[in-house]
Amino acid sequence: MPSSDFPMPYTSRLSEPCLAPGQSLVFQGAVDSDARHFELSLINGVPNSGQERIAFQICFHFEVGITILNSMLENGEWGEEEFHSNPFFHGKPFDVRIRVHEKRFDIFVNQVPWAVFEHRTDFRQIDHIQASGDVSLSAVHWGGRYFEMPYEMTFHDHALESGQRLFVYGIPRGDFAVSLIGDSLEELFRMSALFDKQIVVRNAQTDREWGAEESEASPFPFRKGEGFDLVILNEPLALQISVNGTSFCSFFHRTIDAHKDYKKVRISGEVDLTGMEVSLCWESVGGVSNCCKYPEGRAERTNAAGENVQQPIGLSR
Repeated sequence: MPSSDFPMPYTSRLSEPCLAPGQSLVFQGAVDSDARHFELSLINGVPNSGQERIAFQICFHFEVGITILNSMLENGEWGEEEFHSNPFFHGKPFDVRIRVHEKRFDIFVNQVPWAVFEHRTDFRQIDHIQASGDVSLSAVHWGGRYFEMPYEMTFHDHALESGQRLFVYGIPRGDFAVSLIGDSLEELFRMSALFDKQIVVRNAQTDREWGAEESEASPFPFRKGEGFDLVILNEPLALQISVNGTSFCSFFHRTIDAHKDYKKVRISGEVDLTGMEVSLCWESVGGVSNCCKYPEGRAERTNAAGENVQQPIGLSR
């Protein structure tokens, strides 16, 4: 049975204000080798108080291989069940993401679109989340909003410093790019995902001139309509890029002071940006990376005690 720093059942209270359209809730962990079921619940009120109302619940059943989606109605009664196949397996990792929209939840499993659930109650009243059953949790976090493209953000202290990580979460619809911008608005690093060619081109500007392109990395890590987690780590000699937890490539710095020269990040192209975070250090808190707030939104992570682990670091557009 996988070990976990998160007690089960695991409950956390969302800070005010609660959920808003564009935000995502993320649950990651591993299924027990002998799992019978596990549940993820979004709740209005204190769980197990007798006064709570479950606004949305996903129940994964392994003995019969089905998943049930349901919610309580305004009168406190359960609504009609919606059935799907169970996408997870004994002893394997799981990743469930619930994105909030005005009229529905979009559910992704292992980054792939999986189900849609129409709201039956006011999602803005949800103030608790809970995970229960035969799984171990490794991370729980929520945040984000709707972003307009192109989107640009200035880093805290005006630099992505050595040792810091930039986390970019999104769903591509076509070609897109992630750029790190310098003081003179030069693109000191740009990675362009090109779907027709199935390559990711990396390059940088020096004195406003583009240098030699780099593209020798495979396989192509992005798929249209499927979510991605992109991490750019600023190390002393190079940027280290990983996608969905797998190392993808390195890009040696082409700027003089890599500790201070990367001032902004810009996301452009055909991509639905769902969130962005910047790590403050190499350390972690309660087993979860200590990350910043989203600009004009928020990123919140919880530790094993269900407490919010968050650090505002003054990001601006």
